[in-house]
Amino acid sequence: MPRHLCKQVKLMLFILLNLMMIFNGMAQNQKRIEGNWQGTFQLRFVFKISADAAGNLTATFDSPDQASVNVPVSKITFVNDTLYIAMDFAGLTFVGTMNYDHEVIQGQLSQYGLTYSMELKRLEQLLPYMAPRLTESGERQLDYSNRVPEQYDDGWETADMSAAGIDEQKINELMHDVLNEQYQNVHSILVVKNGKLVIEEYFYGFHRHKKHGIHSVTKSILSALFGIAMDRQLITDLDENIQDYFPEYADVLNQGAKSQITLRHLLTMTAGFEYDEDSYSFFDDRNSHVAIDKSGNPIRYIFESPLQNQPGEKFNYNSGLSITLGEIIKRASSLPADKFAEKYLFALLGISDYYWRLYPDSTVQTGGGLQMLPRDMARFGWLYLKDGNFNDKQIVSEEWVRKSNQRFEECGSTPYGFHWWQINFNIHDRLIASFSALGRGGQFIYVFPTLDMVVVATAGNLFDKQEANKIFGMISQHILPATVTPAMIKQHPEICKQMTQLDNLNWEPKFPAELGCIKGCLNYLKNPVTNAWLYGSTGYAFIINIHERVSSYSVGVWNKKRVFELGRNIVGRGA
Repeated sequence: MPRHLCKQVKLMLFILLNLMMIFNGMAQNQKRIEGNWQGTFQLRFVFKISADAAGNLTATFDSPDQASVNVPVSKITFVNDTLYIAMDFAGLTFVGTMNYDHEVIQGQLSQYGLTYSMELKRLEQLLPYMAPRLTESGERQLDYSNRVPEQYDDGWETADMSAAGIDEQKINELMHDVLNEQYQNVHSILVVKNGKLVIEEYFYGFHRHKKHGIHSVTKSILSALFGIAMDRQLITDLDENIQDYFPEYADVLNQGAKSQITLRHLLTMTAGFEYDEDSYSFFDDRNSHVAIDKSGNPIRYIFESPLQNQPGEKFNYNSGLSITLGEIIKRASSLPADKFAEKYLFALLGISDYYWRLYPDSTVQTGGGLQMLPRDMARFGWLYLKDGNFNDKQIVSEEWVRKSNQRFEECGSTPYGFHWWQINFNIHDRLIASFSALGRGGQFIYVFPTLDMVVVATAGNLFDKQEANKIFGMISQHILPATVTPAMIKQHPEICKQMTQLDNLNWEPKFPAELGCIKGCLNYLKNPVTNAWLYGSTGYAFIINIHERVSSYSVGVWNKKRVFELGRNIVGRGA
């Protein structure tokens, strides 16, 4: 090899070796910041920092005092012993310098122009909220043994689950899955059966005396408040126009179809306003709920939103409508919704330890701002199980409870009433009906009238929808199978409806799935129709190339509700 080429090769190898040493040093330096770091300013801040093999950093943020965990950090760097963390959604940053001798990071926490000194200390052990349960030595507890809930002077009588006919082994399997994080971030599970608290378990540092955010479970409590206002004749007509309560917004509510919006539309979430709190994260200003929080005037924000549907035409989940209903209660009763609840609901149920978030303009966040004890969530569920009666006192009228749980509108495959969901389960070929209050992150109150049972759970999956949805699976996979056992069915066959299989009922292949179901049912009923009649009567014949990527046979092109309304034209008609 020529001498000049040999020198060039040696130079390139030298440069490459030095670059590798630099990158390796950077990666090793990044590795030194790995771990859990805690600081305190009014609330605890915990940053969980990880580095991959190349030294690239990622982090999540926990605020354990607010039951908020695994919040993604927007940006993190560690350069020249300086740590920089940004959380754009909260306008929060932390900048600090590593002190290796004391294993602390000394720096400043800044939010919206205000700066505070804060020191992060490395956590060598797990904190209680970081694992479902810890042993006395600070290790993860993975084993579970059944225990009867403790008796307290709060009105709940406790009992062993086996005495209530619940299969202890199946519940043990559920608790094992929670402890081993097959179900993640479950904070509490309570079951009331036959009037007695038979299961009460807490995890991640929660306990019976610690309030928990219940998010949209709040909406079902709001529904009860609205019913109480109706019972007391403070509000008299569900078909009353909302303009009657908001004369100062006449400039907005007199516009077009908005003038037709009624109280019933708010309760069934069919007001028609454009609203989306599902497509974007709760860190994104495009999320309608985030926009409401930042608006400064949540009621005006809702009213000024454009209509995307005619009032009463289509269900669209909208927390803003619930907030508006809370304001209507205030205007009808002269009491803010939180004070109305205290006087006419909570005091009568023996509920005193709760917190209700207010917006800066003092509007009560009745769409999801309530924190309460899980035992009190069960108390509210029991009220509805007993048709509004509690300790022989009618707090909410039976008529309102039953109205609330009628199937007014379909939301996908799940029916919705007056701020309550209706869900049926198939357990051992038995139909188990329920109505439920559901909240973001895995909060719920399930009421099972035929089983004389209420199930409550709280959880912390606020930023992981997939894990939050898994929480609801505890009902169908564990709690109901433990309750609706073959022995129970044999002893009480009248409790649960037998699922009936219809022989020779088949779906007939058609382009749109709904039409295949309709056609199959008509064949079963010996009332067949021609394809032309089927397509014409349901309106599919008129959906022709409405978009270059959407054609008339696309599933979901046509509003399902409209398909089944038009499908009634087929009844009694032949080819």
